[in-house]
Amino acid sequence: MKPSKTLSGTDPSMYKDLKYNLGEYFVRARDLICANVPAEVCPPSDCTITVKMFPQWVNANTAAQDMPGTVESDCTIARNEKAIVAWKKELTEMKANSKVATLTMTRDPLSRQFSIFRRFASPGTKFDCGFKRAPDVFAAAAKDITDGLIQIEDCWADAVGANKCISHALRLVGLTPRPMGGNGTAILATEHSTIYDAASESCATNPSATFQRTDGGVHMLAPGGPFLEERDADVAIQRPE
Repeated sequence: MKPSKTLSGTDPSMYKDLKYNLGEYFVRARDLICANVPAEVCPPSDCTITVKMFPQWVNANTAAQDMPGTVESDCTIARNEKAIVAWKKELTEMKANSKVATLTMTRDPLSRQFSIFRRFASPGTKFDCGFKRAPDVFAAAAKDITDGLIQIEDCWADAVGANKCISHALRLVGLTPRPMGGNGTAILATEHSTIYDAASESCATNPSATFQRTDGGVHMLAPGGPFLEERDADVAIQRPE
């Protein structure tokens, strides 16, 4: 099914008399989208949209801590202090909206940060897998507010885990995964194997390694110990025992 041409451009109904409330904005987006979905494709009573809400939506900075000893700047600290207030406010208002269901999806902090590094870091950036990352404060706050909780690693574990996650999410809006068959499970499996490149070297496969981002990709520098010096950009000399 192709999107209706009426969905292109700005629709005044999205903003008329709208106060600053993301939950209400998302409800209006749902109403606009679903009004253009044929009933034979999706019954109006079942039409639901999913929106990923990241802390960046409230101007937070949740960048990865690539190396030990890295500290946030005073600017980032002040920025996040204001952002966490807005984050809690918007989530609380969404939960109070009877047309919105909220779900916190968390990920292991180290895996999440390595994924950010692998996908977005600038060439020359290094990432040390060998130290413990603190849980994200925005995710922790969301857990206390939202209607449900999913750990994404459980969804990626196997088909049973994927189906359980999908069922849990849909149940919050009164739906089941039955109409989609195995499509939801297949999408989760594809996401894990392609977007996150699960088969490649990472902190999961080399938990004490240091990686470096280059123009050609991500390369492991220190597979078994502290990084001392580089040789040919992707080889490290190990500290002697």
